[in-house]
Amino acid sequence: MAGVLALSLSGCSPSDLGVTGITVDENGSAVIVLAVCRDHIDAGGILDTGTDGKAYRSAGAWESAQPIGPGLTLLPVAAPPSGWVQKRPPRPLLPQVKYEAWGSTADNKGATSGAAFTVEDLEGLSPGTVRYQQYREGKDGGAIETDQLIAVADFEKAACG
Repeated sequence: MAGVLALSLSGCSPSDLGVTGITVDENGSAVIVLAVCRDHIDAGGILDTGTDGKAYRSAGAWESAQPIGPGLTLLPVAAPPSGWVQKRPPRPLLPQVKYEAWGSTADNKGATSGAAFTVEDLEGLSPGTVRYQQYREGKDGGAIETDQLIAVADFEKAACG
């Protein structure tokens, strides 16, 4: 639970490399926003967690030719930048389905926290605004998740402190 509390205070816990957010481009297409606070990541993608948030399937995955971070990286799902190789083709995002954007190391030993969203959430975003989740410890010791909106320009500082 200390890691969850640390995430809410500083953006990164000892087990996390950073924070993942989601935004949209001018066409309304999803853009993964990766704030890498320490070390690096090598991959990013989107998981389809189903309508119940439990059935994890890839909705697209990419790997970078070079380690990414620390710093802020934007990964447009429709047209990833050069240096990113598609590992799993993106699938169309469907209404009322829960998704999670992520970033990780190639060996999966480190990762950024995930960003949960739906198509309806994306429709409510404007380009330049990042949606991400902030976690804090609840009175019963469980994690309380709250959705946050922030400008892309301010996301790295909010995530990494």
